Amino acid sequence: LEPTMSQFSVIERELSNPRRRHDHTPRRRSLLHSITRRLHDPVDVETSAARGALARDVNRRVRTALLGQRYWSNRFVGRAEEEYQLFISQYRRCSVSRRLAVAAVLLGLSTVYDAVVNQRPASFVALRTAAPVALLVVGSLLCRLRATRRWWRLAAVVSACCAYGSVLSADALEPDGAWEACDKDANSVWQLLWLIAAMACSALFFALDLPHVCACLALQLATYLAGSLALQARWWRRAGRGEWRLPSLVLGPPAGLQLGRDEDASSRMVVDCILSAGLAILLLLCAARMRDQHERQCFINSYVLHARVSKQHTRIGTLQRKHAELLALFSNPRVPDSSPLVLRPLHLGQELKFLMRALPHEHLAVEPAASIGDLAPAVLAHNPRIILFSGHSFMGSLAFELDDGRIDLPPAAAFISQLSREAAPRLQCVFLNGCHTAALGHKLVEEMPWLCVICWCSITEDAAARAFATGFYDAVGDFIFNEEQIRIELAYWLGLKRMYDQGFRLGDPATYLHPPGHPHHSAPVFRGCDGCCPPVHGNVVLLASFEKRVCVLRPSLPSQADEPRRSTPPVRSTPPRLHTRLAAHARRLSRGAGPAGHREGGQRD
Repeated sequence: LEPTMSQFSVIERELSNPRRRHDHTPRRRSLLHSITRRLHDPVDVETSAARGALARDVNRRVRTALLGQRYWSNRFVGRAEEEYQLFISQYRRCSVSRRLAVAAVLLGLSTVYDAVVNQRPASFVALRTAAPVALLVVGSLLCRLRATRRWWRLAAVVSACCAYGSVLSADALEPDGAWEACDKDANSVWQLLWLIAAMACSALFFALDLPHVCACLALQLATYLAGSLALQARWWRRAGRGEWRLPSLVLGPPAGLQLGRDEDASSRMVVDCILSAGLAILLLLCAARMRDQHERQCFINSYVLHARVSKQHTRIGTLQRKHAELLALFSNPRVPDSSPLVLRPLHLGQELKFLMRALPHEHLAVEPAASIGDLAPAVLAHNPRIILFSGHSFMGSLAFELDDGRIDLPPAAAFISQLSREAAPRLQCVFLNGCHTAALGHKLVEEMPWLCVICWCSITEDAAARAFATGFYDAVGDFIFNEEQIRIELAYWLGLKRMYDQGFRLGDPATYLHPPGHPHHSAPVFRGCDGCCPPVHGNVVLLASFEKRVCVLRPSLPSQADEPRRSTPPVRSTPPRLHTRLAAHARRLSRGAGPAGHREGGQRD
């Protein structure tokens, strides 16, 4: 990661310090100072959190509440456990392979001295030295090979258990018939030491989960109990001490038995070794559980840090590429006072405010007071995925602004030609948020079938168009924040839901408006008159190409028997049907549409 501006300022300040600029001699500190400095934290842990890491209570809540971590086994539930196992395999498998190789070298060095000094037979050397070293080396290789590295945990467990079993079985070749009780006790202590060393390596050095550690330690303990008691019974019989019995777990000899000092001591030593082995396995299980829990805490912190870095890397890459997910064109032109056309201003500032709140700024490009000449440079500069036009439209053309703010009506072909695949290779959707834009949308989909177009096939009220747009913006923003692919159809339905939630209804308001010359034009009645205040507020549709035809996605309109003035009607959740009836209506509009300069109630004409 590159240094931030604050880090650059600190570096610059340190370099500009005259006391440090020419001081290149390292300061000598005493060994005691180096040790004592590491005995305390540089800051208070309770008040200062590590950078990039979660707080301890937050980490615990994530593991227990979100990932369902079990108390005894430390395991997560579902996909999280698989991700953790992959995390351990990625970062610990190679180290486990090296540790198995190091354990083989140390085992060989520790046993070869006894074989040379005491002149052990070849069979003893094979079981105590050669076989365990070979098993550990084979386990190390199995952890490395591509064909078997998926089973590295099983390879580590099997090699560790088999190596310990081979070390223990070498004692069966000892000539123990002439041993005294103290010699057998020394042999029992050595067997215990070998067991503790094997269990410590298996529990702490091989990166095994707690259930795997429990299985490995249980297998090693069972091997120790079976081998130690079998060797004890064989020595007992060879030494001529009579019939062997299981040593008593009670301190002191059993009542009624008269045993010599050596016999009593020997019987107690094997019991003490067994109890010590049980205590050792309990301590190692506690240590293995703490190690496993710490590794899972590090996994959560690493996952959160990776998510943060990936998100920041995505944002930096987006800024460097200058790609925007949405390019917004806002146009609110004016007409001369002498013009017979009445053009009421739209409330585009509120829509722009909602848009900037919904989408991240690095994924948004805005062209206010847009002209047709601003479209091509903006498309080339930002390479958007969605293009939005919000404003008026007249007779199949979008109303752009000239440099002096007056209205400009370029032909539809001028707008369509600037959205070619060469100019905008990432473009997926065009949102025409203006009245009677279905004809232009139909032409767009016909000439560019890879695009989908959201448009209005009627006049629409400014507030209704703004309500639909805010729902669409929120859906697109959620897709971007969650780093998911933008689903235009789902965003369209969420825009409809927002429109319905705010009390607006689908339908053509022009069917309710008063004819010219009606007295309500001079004195409107907004209460109880559908001609002055229509119960419907516009039809918004989604156009897309399907089997070389322009199809329309829209909800079914309510029947005449339904009450159109319901405040919060239910939203249909059934799958919509694709049909082409509105496409024919769009063709009729493109062939011959009347002038749409008349405005009523702040509608977008």
